[in-house]
Amino acid sequence: GDPRKVIVILVLLAITALFWIMQTQVWNTYPLWLRDHVDRSIPFGLTIPVTWFQALDSLTVLLFAPLVMWLWRRQAQRAAEPSDLSKIALGCAFFAMACFLLGAGQWLAGDNPVPVLWPVIFHFICAASYLYVAPIALALVSRAAPPSVNAMMVGSYYLGLFVGGIVSGWLARFYEPFGPALFWMMHVAIGVAGTLSVVILRPMFVRVLELGGKEAAA
Repeated sequence: GDPRKVIVILVLLAITALFWIMQTQVWNTYPLWLRDHVDRSIPFGLTIPVTWFQALDSLTVLLFAPLVMWLWRRQAQRAAEPSDLSKIALGCAFFAMACFLLGAGQWLAGDNPVPVLWPVIFHFICAASYLYVAPIALALVSRAAPPSVNAMMVGSYYLGLFVGGIVSGWLARFYEPFGPALFWMMHVAIGVAGTLSVVILRPMFVRVLELGGKEAAA
């Protein structure tokens, strides 16, 4: 296969790793934040289990998938559907926005518990982010990878998830010294970095990966 294409695809997967750093934090430090800083109490003296929020993370993706597909179809009818690279950039921006909500909620709450509405909204934005990044990046890699190494490159897509998970765990060490608000703002910066990386490197992706159609016109 074309070694240039392989290298550029790996660069794209490194950018998706920035998304996975944020996303896997939902299974890493986020539960600790929920446990210690969110008011999970509901009427009748009950408390929402932390694990329910992680279930919500999957449920919101299922709920949003038909809506996002409908949106893309409507945009396509008006020739306004974002290109795949634009979707990935938007997805990173969405997750940055979601992390900003957590940081802002913590800052506004001060020493008081964070209202439960903040993490609930967080998961809905995360769902949109996931749908704009994960399946789109995988399809893009599958379409752009040289035929001789296509299966290997599709498998390499999951390296981004692996690297993101490792870095996410490493970043967890900053949770206590930074405090929750600054910790989530750090993840905002990671999401913004992912968005800007796609935007800046778009011409290279389009040229080397020979992306035509919407990508070339974007």
